[in-house]
Amino acid sequence: MNSSFSWCLVLLAVLSTACSGGRQDPLGGDCVTDSQCAEGGLCITGMCVSDAASATGRVAGAPEDVRVTTRGDDERCEDRGSKGVVCTLGESDGLTLVAPAVEGYRFTHWSGAAACTGEDAELALKKVSKNVTCTANYVKRVKVIGEIPGEGGTAIVASSEAPFAVCEQGSCEVDLGSEVVLLAPARDGLRLTGFDGPGCEDRDGYRVTVVPAEDDITCRATYVESLTVRGQTTGLGELANKPEAEVKASSPWEGALCDGPLCAIDGGNTVVLTAPTVEGFRFRGWLGDPACVGSEPELKVENVTSNVTCSADYATRYTVDGVSEGADVEITASSENLFSSCDGKACVVDGGETVTLIAGVVDGYRLAEWTGEGCEPQPGAAVVVRDVARDTTCTARFVEGVSVSGTLVNATGTILANSTSPGADCEPGSCAIDVGGTVKLSAPSIDGRTFLGWSGSPGCTGKELTITLSDVQASKACRATYAARFKVAGTANPSAGGGVTASAAGNNPNNKCTTTGSCEVDEGSTVTLKAAAKTGYRFTGWTGGGPCVALGDSVVMAEVRSSVTCSANFVRRIEVSGTVAPSGAGTVAATQLTLNASC
Repeated sequence: MNSSFSWCLVLLAVLSTACSGGRQDPLGGDCVTDSQCAEGGLCITGMCVSDAASATGRVAGAPEDVRVTTRGDDERCEDRGSKGVVCTLGESDGLTLVAPAVEGYRFTHWSGAAACTGEDAELALKKVSKNVTCTANYVKRVKVIGEIPGEGGTAIVASSEAPFAVCEQGSCEVDLGSEVVLLAPARDGLRLTGFDGPGCEDRDGYRVTVVPAEDDITCRATYVESLTVRGQTTGLGELANKPEAEVKASSPWEGALCDGPLCAIDGGNTVVLTAPTVEGFRFRGWLGDPACVGSEPELKVENVTSNVTCSADYATRYTVDGVSEGADVEITASSENLFSSCDGKACVVDGGETVTLIAGVVDGYRLAEWTGEGCEPQPGAAVVVRDVARDTTCTARFVEGVSVSGTLVNATGTILANSTSPGADCEPGSCAIDVGGTVKLSAPSIDGRTFLGWSGSPGCTGKELTITLSDVQASKACRATYAARFKVAGTANPSAGGGVTASAAGNNPNNKCTTTGSCEVDEGSTVTLKAAAKTGYRFTGWTGGGPCVALGDSVVMAEVRSSVTCSANFVRRIEVSGTVAPSGAGTVAATQLTLNASC
């Protein structure tokens, strides 16, 4: 049995209606094109077939020679070139169309008739009863590559948020028209001048955004020698690498290339570094190269002549507070830390600092003990938390009774407490007594501190080191307050250039100033240092950090909280003159060419 006869038998079984009457072309008639068949007929494998459904598979977006196939190379189908693959089916027949894998392209989906939907490469058509045309849609895949000449793409970071993007090392493969971002590294001693390559023009700092429109794109990052100013952080622990804790670098120079904490510039230009505000930490100042001097978060590095790295230094901040148990008693928190922030019963301080908590008094109760990890009881009603390394809460436990306590404020030492009343129970800093008893408190003399007097509960008054409280009817808490002593000094640099005088404001008899440019004063005092240049020298300014800042020859330090030495800087003056010989032959003119010259 020949193949034509077999095909006819198959068609007879499928198209019984067509074979039983009314055909214009006899089954098995020869044909080359559909036009040679009756209206509605198809020329399949050289024969006209009518009264049947057809399924056509086409391709869009891929090269012209790509064809839809069928599962099992179905004999009912014929490749019609640009018209696609055409398959003739009976009313209840089904068919599976297959979108082939095409190198350099990605199959996206089927489209066309209602039955032509799906994102799988195989499309199953069931019971085709009318002509359908299904299109396999493709999109071209392209590569965007980032390179540094001589190094390839390993140093470039390529990324894309486009669906189906595949990125590795310095390149991304994406669908045509998808966006790719290439990030070149910021390098010390080098400045990125741009990216070379068609489509690589949309640059923002070290980033270039590429949208391929036709073919693969290669962008080459080009650098030139330059200077870099970099900012970093210290003291932030695990937060150091977080974006919100990063130093920001900027420059007023139009040619600067800045990205995050780094700027690449040509010599002689300026870079501004800004330290971030980080919750739970305090900015302490700038550290690093000689140009990294400043106590404000914004640091201006001017006239850059070499690579510079500056570190923004931070201190961790902790809270120490006090609570009472057994009675509702007020707790007072204090700290000698210059940067402490105390409010009522709590202080926020730098890590490693010390906080003192003092318990108040309440009628009918006395302080029995302090509890809490790191809470070190002191004589009297105080507790000290030293070397603060965490948030800390100290609890003052009260019991019924009467007591008199003495506590040192702004000093370290022991107040002696004693009583001659019957039944009195005394220990350093306090006495538990019966109502009506008497207690004597004696504060110590402390080197480097000035005793200011007693304060606290009623009866706790006096300027002498010892006070006596008689006929005590309720618990009392007395405080012996001291002032810290600090030295503020000024020095001349060079010593031959001039001198410094020092003076303290007010009439505090404890403040002592010398004729050699220094004062020893109680904390909180105000000291003024004044520079005076000697003949042949000019005063240029103050250095020494911290409060040693002034526009003129005097620097005023208010609310002194630490010892400090400021340096008054002087520069030698040189006279340059010209004479005419012989006299009367002419004149010499002196012209001012430099700042601070006097002609």
